[in-house]
Amino acid sequence: MTGLFITGLINIHYIIGFSQLIDFSNPYVRTLLHKLLAFGGVVILSLSHDLYFGKRAYERRINLYIARLLGFLNLFLSLLIVFFAIKLRFGG
Repeated sequence: MTGLFITGLINIHYIIGFSQLIDFSNPYVRTLLHKLLAFGGVVILSLSHDLYFGKRAYERRINLYIARLLGFLNLFLSLLIVFFAIKLRFGG
């Protein structure tokens, strides 16, 4: 995980430079922002699925449906992160 973070910082440095990170008109920066927002969504969905709805899925039927929906949303956002990563690799 640390390796991914370090290589991400190196990519930012060589592709656009750190001084351009606040320029939201840059397509690379916008794509990076979308990727980070999707990552935050995955974290929130995973925590709510694993810590709340997943544990209560067999107590009530509505919790089962919500846990299933959160799992599908998590999958969708994870695939969206992969799309944004590919888009970033080709310049944003």
